[in-house]
Amino acid sequence: MAVEIIHDVRRSTAALYCTTTDWAFGPVFTGPGCDQDAQDFLAWIARSPDLTLLHPLAVDGTDPRDYTDSGLQRMYLRWKQAADKYGQVEV
Repeated sequence: MAVEIIHDVRRSTAALYCTTTDWAFGPVFTGPGCDQDAQDFLAWIARSPDLTLLHPLAVDGTDPRDYTDSGLQRMYLRWKQAADKYGQVEV
């Protein structure tokens, strides 16, 4: 049970998927380094949880599958803003 990155090298596209359900979810990362961006986002979300954006029965917000769709979208936007402001967000 984990979240992994699926990466299409030819299209320079990456996405998150759940290995338990084989279901892709969340933002689509594009461009050069998209797989690294997806990894950075996963690391950042584990360090920066927001319990107000989780599903009601979620535990601690370190797993992106615990977020509502809109909650995960908001977390992605926060990550993007931090990356735009500070360069690559530290992992």
